[in-house]
Amino acid sequence: KQVKFSKDRSVIFFSDFYLTVNSKGKKCFNLKGKKGRYEKQKNLIFLDGDIKITDEKGYTLYTDHLIFNEKTAQAYSDASVRIKGSFFDIKGKGLILDIKRKKIEVLSDVKSLVQKSF
Repeated sequence: KQVKFSKDRSVIFFSDFYLTVNSKGKKCFNLKGKKGRYEKQKNLIFLDGDIKITDEKGYTLYTDHLIFNEKTAQAYSDASVRIKGSFFDIKGKGLILDIKRKKIEVLSDVKSLVQKSF
């Protein structure tokens, strides 16, 4: 809803956001949250408050804090996380997400539920 820039325009602040992220003309994921900050020179995006990321396959990630490094295409969180798919639900604390390698690691207190239809 709101976007502000630092005086030197090197930092962008945004709040109550909903973004669709595309790569090579294809939709990659939707991103929703309360507030964020993009530091251009560091290639870092800081996201806070009710973060919800949904990818094109329907997988959804929930957390309250996420740092995304544009240069490495990796995201990190030290907050509680939840990852949901059509047949699984994983909860835990902390996260490393490697977008290039399509790998997610929940760091601790992991609880998972896997459902398979027979």
